[in-house]
Amino acid sequence: FHAVMAMRVALTREKGANDKLRGLLEGIDCCELPCIMFDKGEDIDQLKGALSTHDLIVITSPQAASVLLDVWTQAQKPTIRVVTVGSGSSKPLVAVGLVPLFEPSDSTAETLAEELPVNLGSTVLYPSSALADNKLVSGLERRGFKVMHGHMLH
Repeated sequence: FHAVMAMRVALTREKGANDKLRGLLEGIDCCELPCIMFDKGEDIDQLKGALSTHDLIVITSPQAASVLLDVWTQAQKPTIRVVTVGSGSSKPLVAVGLVPLFEPSDSTAETLAEELPVNLGSTVLYPSSALADNKLVSGLERRGFKVMHGHMLH
């Protein structure tokens, strides 16, 4: 006789961001138990004024896209030019009609920094998490871009 243990998997990403993993775990009992939450960062007040002062806005996460969209709406939807690290970051933007001008061949900060076309502009606004590493900023600056990097969420 072997006891059968019921298995349950806790999905720990923020609420609503577990669908892809839940789909991969089809047939396994899952519960959503968020262990992460995003909030506005220390530089959020600067974002509204910076939207129109840069050639490009670089978005590297769906969370940063959501913050950008909130501020963009509050600013009465000025014309902005956005590039993203990949389709996950682009999805919330595309849903409201902001189609990114560029996505790199691989969804990494390093690849975005290497592949961002210089003909799109020279000044970049990079709203990110306070936990984001510096690879994108250093990679873009090494190529001659002027980057304003602010912590818009944490």
